Amino acid sequence: RVLGEIFPILRKGLQNKDVATRQGSCLGLAEVLLAARKEQLTDFLYTDVVPLIRDALCDANESVRDAAGAAFDAVFKHGGTDTASEIVP
Repeated sequence: RVLGEIFPILRKGLQNKDVATRQGSCLGLAEVLLAARKEQLTDFLYTDVVPLIRDALCDANESVRDAAGAAFDAVFKHGGTDTASEIVP
């Protein structure tokens, strides 16, 4: 239930002009992914999580990209190579 409310907030944070906000959104996403069980993420993995990480990995700022890498590592633990290939084709 809560994940459906969290991902739109993180998406909004990634669209912010402030680098620290975008970086914080990525770090927050990584923490959410590490705390969630695979079953909890099933409904959100390809519709919310993958696009969030893909966009963040392409951010103009290096610190945001680095934080997105932490989220990528966290999602890889849940989704494996299938999810990774959706993020980085």
